[in-house]
Formats: sequence, C-alpha cells, structure tokens
Amino acid sequence: RARIVIEKNTDERGRLSDRGFTEVMDIYDGIALSSRDQKDESLQSLVKVRKANAYARHGDWEKALATYLDAWRGSKKDSDVHTYARVEAVRLMMSTCRRLRQDNRYDRIVDIYTAYKDSFVKELADGSTQFVMGEALYRAGRIEEARKMLELSTRSGSAYNEQAFPLLFAIDYRQERFQEALLWNTIYLSTYPGGSDTPRMRHFRGAVLHRLGSLEAAIPFLEETSSADNPFALESLRILAEIHHAMGNTVQEQRTLDRIISFHPARVSPVVEKALSLRADRLRQEGDLVRARDLYRALLDTYPRSMYAHWSMYSLAHIDRDLGDLQEARELLTRVKNASRDPVIVNAARVALDDLELEMQIRKYDATRGAQVRN
Repeated sequence: RARIVIEKNTDERGRLSDRGFTEVMDIYDGIALSSRDQKDESLQSLVKVRKANAYARHGDWEKALATYLDAWRGSKKDSDVHTYARVEAVRLMMSTCRRLRQDNRYDRIVDIYTAYKDSFVKELADGSTQFVMGEALYRAGRIEEARKMLELSTRSGSAYNEQAFPLLFAIDYRQERFQEALLWNTIYLSTYPGGSDTPRMRHFRGAVLHRLGSLEAAIPFLEETSSADNPFALESLRILAEIHHAMGNTVQEQRTLDRIISFHPARVSPVVEKALSLRADRLRQEGDLVRARDLYRALLDTYPRSMYAHWSMYSLAHIDRDLGDLQEARELLTRVKNASRDPVIVNAARVALDDLELEMQIRKYDATRGAQVRN
C-alpha cells in the first residue's frame, strides 16, 4: 500500500507531496508499532529504511540521513537491511553534497561530514564527493581533515583532480611539509601543463624549491613569474633577492632589489618597503649618498610606521651630515632619540647627536673667528 501511495503522490522531479508523505508515514508508523509488539527487529530496521526513503523523497535529507544511520546501526552487519541502508545513505550523501556545492552551502557540507565522518563517510568511495567534502573542510579551516579527504579523492579518481592537487599543495606548503608539497606540484604540472592553476603552481614550484634549499633549481621558475605584469612578480622577486643574497651574487641581488623598487610608488607592499631599506643601505655603503638619500626618503614618506623607519632616519641623518645639511641631520637624530623604544638605536642617536653638536659648535666657532680675522 505504501508503494502505491508514493507512486501516486510523486511528481515528475521525484518529489513526494506533503499529503503523500503524511499518508505513507502513517502507514510506516503503524507497521513499526506492530513490529515492536511482535519484537521483530529486522522488520523494525526495514521500516526505518523505508521511512528514510520517504524523508529523502520529501526533500528532508537531514532526517533521511539520520534515519538511515539509525537503521544501519540497528541492523545486523551481514543483513540486507544493513547493506541497503548504507548504500542509500551514501547515494543520498553524494547527491546532497553536489547540490549544496552548487548553492555554495559549504557550511552544510561540513555539517554532513561532521555528523557522519565515523559512519557513512568511511563507506564513501566516490572521489568527486570526497573532493567536495575536502574542499568544504578546507574553506572551513579544518586543514588536516581536508587533506585526508582530498588525498582520498585523488586515489578514488575524481573529475575534480585538477582542483584537488593545488589544494593539497597549498595545505602542505602552509604546514611546511615542503617535500610533500613538491610532490603535489610535480603531479599537477606533469598532468595538467596547460591547467588554469599552472602559472600559480610554477611560481610556487620556485618558492618550494627555495624552501628546500634547491636555490639554482628555483631561479628559472621565479624568473618566469617575475615580469611586471605577472600577479606573482613581487613575491617572485623577493625570493630571488633572497636566493642571490644566499648565493653571494651581490650584483644580481642589487639588480633584483632595483626591479622591486621599480614598483614604487604604484604598489604599496612590505616587499617594496624592505627593498627600499636594503638598497638604500647598500648604496650608502658604496658611497652613492644622493641615491641612498632618495630611497630612504621614499621609504619614510610611504611607510612612516615601517619597522625600518628609525634606522632609516639614523642613516639618513648621517647622509645629510656628510652632505653638509647639519640642521636636518640634527632634527632626524632628535626624532629617533625621542620616538624609538630600541635602546640600541636610541643610544646610537644620542652619541651621534653629541658628535653633531660638537661639530656644529666647532663650525660656528670657526665661522666667528674667520669673520673677526677678516675685520
């Protein structure tokens, strides 16, 4: 009778009407009551499965999954009901997760995973659904669980493998598992050389090789993504500067810093900020005081709260003193002494101020004495 009610009250989309749902559930409740009186556990479990089917047809996937779980746990492992409950629950889980992903309801996918991770999720062998769950977990910040599901999806075979490998790479790179990250990167680039994530994966191949200490091998990938119009340019150039510094390639390092500085002032970035400081320091050491002064000033104008600000002021004060602007040098050193909380630079500024005051007094004395001699 229940089957007849379902057939008559199911529309072309397979959805059971409210009236049909109420009628069929009344039938199942009656059977359930009778089975309890007869203490027929197998019939009770079968009724639960039928009720779960009705919930699913009515569009209530939450109650359907919960009822399938109740039937699955309450039936013998070698019984047909146990197997049927598992198969139907997994099928419903797959279709529900796909639909939720289309609706961007990643939070509900996480809810399904959380509720059934110790039961039906373990029975899941569909790679696409494993990916959808892994992706949702990744978005929710549940990184290790996401990694497990994403890796399972690649082993099961999935239409989403091209998306899974970059996510696995990102997880292992973030967790500093660089050898594993390099493996995912290699698989992706060899399998999808023209994939949508290829530019990003080639950039990060250089980054991960750098972290693994393979400096020479990293350079071509970083150079490839360092052109001004590349979205990874600044990060690639930052790593290249570090590589050239580590390898003792001073000329290449300074050229790379100049390439980073060429983004100033259009791009405000901590990478540009650091490059301005490093390049200015080098120019000062080489005696190119005018260029060094310009870079220090650019740094202070654009990044007034920079971690390099006080040392830049200190260096700029020495340049101004060397170029004859003692008053500007004094103002900068005074600002450093009063503003910095670093005792090292405060003491250095105080000593430099004392020297500067003495020099200014000597110059004033020499100027006064010279005027007297002329008179």
